[in-house]
Formats: sequence, structure tokens, C-alpha cells
Amino acid sequence: MTEFIFDPGQIETQSMCIIRAGLTRLWAEDEFPVVERLIHTSGDPSLE
Repeated sequence: MTEFIFDPGQIETQSMCIIRAGLTRLWAEDEFPVVERLIHTSGDPSLE
């Protein structure tokens, strides 16, 4: 990635995409937002 993102909404969207791509367990579609938010807020992907 060679460009900087300054928009907070875009930063969050990109972060959620990266988090979702790294998930290892199978989650129901309605569980994704909860798991993504937990990992995004804590910064700890092991909480999955």
C-alpha cells in the first residue's frame, strides 16, 4: 500500500476487510460484525 488514508470511515472499512480476510473460523454472517469489532477494538486477533 503506497497511499495514506485519512478518512476515519475508510480506515475502519479497510481494517474490517483485513480482519475478515484473516479470520480462521467459520462464522455466521450475522456474527461477523461482532467478531470484527472485537478484534478491531482490542487489536488482538487471537480473540477470534
